[in-house]
Amino acid sequence: MSTSKFISWTPHKKKYDLVLLSIVLVYLVSFIVSHLILYPNTLVPLLIIKSTGTLAILMLMIILSIGPLARLDRRFLVLLYNRRHLGVSMFIVAFIHGALSIMFYHGFGTENPIISLFTANTNYGSLTDFPYMTAGFFVLCILFLMAITSHDYWLHKLSPRIWKSLHMTVYLGFAVLILHLFSGVMQAEHLAAGDWLLGLGISWIIGLHLYVGLIGNKRNHFKEACLVSEIEVSRAKLVEIEGESIAIYKAEGKLHAVSNFCSHQGGPLSEGKVVDGCITCPWHGFQYKLVDGCSPPPFEEKIKTYPIRVEEGTIWVDHRPYPLGSKREGVPYRGTDQIDKDEFYIGWNDSIPKALYSFSKGVSIFLAVLFTAFAWGLPHLMEPMKNSEFNFTENFEITGTLVKSPVPMLRTPKKDYLLVDGGKFSALRSINNIEERDQIDLDGRIVTLSTTEMNYDDHSVIELTDLEQSFLNIGEYNDYTPVQARGQYVTIKGEIVDPKCFFGAMNPAIGKVHKSCAINCIKGGIPPMLASNDGRYLFIVGPQGEMMNERIIDMVAEDVNLFGRVAKRNHWYYIYLQSETAIQRLSFRNIMNNDASNLCYK
Repeated sequence: MSTSKFISWTPHKKKYDLVLLSIVLVYLVSFIVSHLILYPNTLVPLLIIKSTGTLAILMLMIILSIGPLARLDRRFLVLLYNRRHLGVSMFIVAFIHGALSIMFYHGFGTENPIISLFTANTNYGSLTDFPYMTAGFFVLCILFLMAITSHDYWLHKLSPRIWKSLHMTVYLGFAVLILHLFSGVMQAEHLAAGDWLLGLGISWIIGLHLYVGLIGNKRNHFKEACLVSEIEVSRAKLVEIEGESIAIYKAEGKLHAVSNFCSHQGGPLSEGKVVDGCITCPWHGFQYKLVDGCSPPPFEEKIKTYPIRVEEGTIWVDHRPYPLGSKREGVPYRGTDQIDKDEFYIGWNDSIPKALYSFSKGVSIFLAVLFTAFAWGLPHLMEPMKNSEFNFTENFEITGTLVKSPVPMLRTPKKDYLLVDGGKFSALRSINNIEERDQIDLDGRIVTLSTTEMNYDDHSVIELTDLEQSFLNIGEYNDYTPVQARGQYVTIKGEIVDPKCFFGAMNPAIGKVHKSCAINCIKGGIPPMLASNDGRYLFIVGPQGEMMNERIIDMVAEDVNLFGRVAKRNHWYYIYLQSETAIQRLSFRNIMNNDASNLCYK
């Protein structure tokens, strides 16, 4: 038992893993198909992020439920035996979710994705603005540490006490996960039905552990052991003597008192059984001899044994243990032996008792149906996605007049298209590179581009996916009328967003949930936009049409009032701010953290 092999799959483990893999695949396929039926234009990375994220949460809740359920009903010990396989599988699913989320929301910009994760949004002191993806990153780190140390090799190297303490950090991870989930929920536009379901699941885990803890404390605190008649043959009863948890076994006509905690992972020996003359742990089948608490050769594990005596059918136990490994004969008892009819599961046996097999099969079918129902239902319960399109797999050619100011546009007789580069960058990056390379001015020239298109609410954004190579032809200059602000100054209320994600299929692309990604896009030069409360979309520029990106980074994804003059060209609006300080912050966080006289950006 102190030795370990890299892989040692028993027939039971293979069946366990096959059922687990089947449920995972059915969930992922069902979720993706259900989501595509509702929102056929969803990007593939977003589908994977949503499906793996919800699956990882469900798997973690099952993992955290198995232990308490096994204390309430021994039959759940069948699921506990290979719980580590479920844990490692859950980490793999969570890693896919986390890695894609970091790359999708923080990658392809001006900064390293990991650096961006911690620096794009720095509102760590605010729950309503907290960078929730950072909390998710720490959850992933905890799960990673548990996954790589799950093998018995690390259990042996670290010692059972340290190993068990390390793996108890799953509860720390669960607490941080709650912060990750609910800080994101609080930053959403409104609560979806799926958010309420999430709260119900978390309440189940917390309530189950509290209930089992209260029941356990009520059952386990005995001042004077128990009666002989209370113990089944080949079984044990758990008592607590002076703070020591002790399992009293009745076997082979004698009574033995040993520590309740298995030296492997702290499993409850009081819920085990005597098999082949040895106390057998219900969790993983580790065994100890009744007479001295030592594992049979060649294994070296030991548990504490305690002095015991019987007086008139009452068992008395001394809480001071014998020296480890010392041999003591058990204490004989008188009375009619009880018939041992209960079934006991050991993972390394060739067969599983029939009743336990039927129970575990029923649980597996229940979980398969439950996960499938969640997979089909959750997309319907999530916050609805807008009907936007982002077809980045098919390039098309388009010809028009390239305009650099106040924002890069391609003007055509049909409409104006906002120009952006691949990733989180403005098209000015490629335009400036060509101008510097060829010593020409592209502003006002007729160009033919190979692009991909994003579209929402009759507003189109085209992406120079191949950067400079997207320019198929550069023609002559074409006269065009510049965009000019006209009329009086007005105040417009709305939220600052980045137009590439907002008009594409990056959902949600509005609200604080999208704050970090929007910050990265605006840092990359994509012009900031106001999604106004009256349904207009206005590019935000300075008094003379200059870029305002760096000056408004701190206010992205916040409600603001803008004061300036408005211009319109085709479907696009522009607001020329009266001054660089003509932005009034309206979000609750800033009203609380700033004086009323200091609500404008300085």
